[in-house]
Amino acid sequence: VLDERKRDLVYPKRINPITTFPGAPIHIDGTRTPQGGGHFQPVPERRGTIFIEQSLKRALAFLKHQPNTEETRNIANSTITAFLIVQMRDGAFATNDPATAFFVDTSEAINPPSTIFAGRMEIRVGLATAKPVDWVILSFSQDTRALEEELASA
Repeated sequence: VLDERKRDLVYPKRINPITTFPGAPIHIDGTRTPQGGGHFQPVPERRGTIFIEQSLKRALAFLKHQPNTEETRNIANSTITAFLIVQMRDGAFATNDPATAFFVDTSEAINPPSTIFAGRMEIRVGLATAKPVDWVILSFSQDTRALEEELASA
């Protein structure tokens, strides 16, 4: 799709057209996944989240067969937090403040005795992922700052 008007028709249908621009190679123009709802819709966000999830599953494998105690849950929390701080520093999140970039919950509220008795450890991880740029929108206006300054000083 070379015509911008045609691209504008396919974007709302969650289609990332194959296109080219002067001086650029042929490429996929867009970052949306085919799914219209849900979390992590842009492809880079989805890939980043999958990477984090798979990495944490591998990193927490050592917890299997450990006692499901507050201490073990704290170790899980610390392990996840340390990994997410590295991801944050690498630009994976919308902010560089850990308090707003992500959260990790291993509390007793989500690990009541019935969950522990069933042999499960529940961990909630929330991510404020960085959003990719889909469109660059330019707005032009006449620079009237000098005129406004002159009028203000008169």
